[in-house]
Amino acid sequence: VTEPVYPRPGTLETMQAKIDAYPSFKGIRTPEALAKYRDIFDELHQLYVVLPGDDDSPEYTLHIKYIAEIRHHEDLMLRRIDVFIDEGKYRDAFEMLFVLERSHPGWPGYVKRRDRLLFLEAGKKFDDGKAEIALVTLEELHATNPRFQGLKNKLGDVTGRLITDAVADGNYRRARHFLLRLKSREDAHSVVSDWTNKLLGDSTAAL
Repeated sequence: VTEPVYPRPGTLETMQAKIDAYPSFKGIRTPEALAKYRDIFDELHQLYVVLPGDDDSPEYTLHIKYIAEIRHHEDLMLRRIDVFIDEGKYRDAFEMLFVLERSHPGWPGYVKRRDRLLFLEAGKKFDDGKAEIALVTLEELHATNPRFQGLKNKLGDVTGRLITDAVADGNYRRARHFLLRLKSREDAHSVVSDWTNKLLGDSTAAL
């Protein structure tokens, strides 16, 4: 366990990229010039770490070849979020995601967890009979990742339920409202065409 290491994230990848980009030696090959060149190249292979509570000699170096893996604090947070999601503790997962976004926006893996969590949360709300809240959550996910796996079908299921309930209550204005919300996001969705034709048929019959 150390204090946060830099660069971050992608510490090892960033270090290796600098090593690979280090230019070949140019100039007069004097012993001093070669030694300086080798010192700089060797420095690129060193990761500086600070051990917590070590006041006498706080900073150490590790050669990159001895490092198998670096687990950043943020990566551990993502693992904990995965555990919360698997256990169905969506509120705890959302709270930890919020902390991660606020402290380190754009951290690799954040978006993947956020999208998965929004989708699962919407499914739970739908199963609990809160279809309108589920629709809002799915629309939030659609705004950032419209091609999320399963999102199109889930949008159709939730919107279809809302339209069906509205028609059953005779509230056609409400039914059209939800139909237009789906159409604005998935114009070619089968639920859009099916309910458009059905409502048009009902209107014609009423006239």
